[in-house]
Amino acid sequence: MNKKAKNIVLMLLVCVVLVILSATITTFVTSQSSKSENAFEKVGQEDTKLQILSSVENNEWIVVETTYGKFCYPRAFMDVMAVETAVVSGEECLKFMSEIDGISTVVYTIYYDSNEGVLCGHQVLPNDEEVNVSVVFEDAPAKISDDWKTTFYAVQETFNDVIVSMAEDSRFTAVE
Repeated sequence: MNKKAKNIVLMLLVCVVLVILSATITTFVTSQSSKSENAFEKVGQEDTKLQILSSVENNEWIVVETTYGKFCYPRAFMDVMAVETAVVSGEECLKFMSEIDGISTVVYTIYYDSNEGVLCGHQVLPNDEEVNVSVVFEDAPAKISDDWKTTFYAVQETFNDVIVSMAEDSRFTAVE
């Protein structure tokens, strides 16, 4: 086999390897993407009118659509934060959670039509009823390291992004 033929065969082998590698990477990324989306949507879907309908990632944000409106938080927190719907003492809420030192921990909770916590706004629901929206911030667990406390408080600070994004919806009015 001459040198030119060997180069052609070598180039064909490189192309085949690149195609296989590309297909493998695409399959892996697709499977990971669908796993995280499905897991997110199913977390904490209790029997409540407040439901998480979808979550969409873009370059900077996770945009979450619920039956009551949309909100977003920084994409950088997608691996350390989860959101679930719940009913606490008969009141609908969104629980913002983080895994802190191996334990799923509520960091803050946004309540709809409740006297719990600090009033942060008013939401017009799909049935045109206006309800108060309030937030309760949890204290960091006492027996965790400083690194875990940093994570806990960083997740807690996502509330600012959530409330600002809620205020972009004409059905939500923030309290000043």
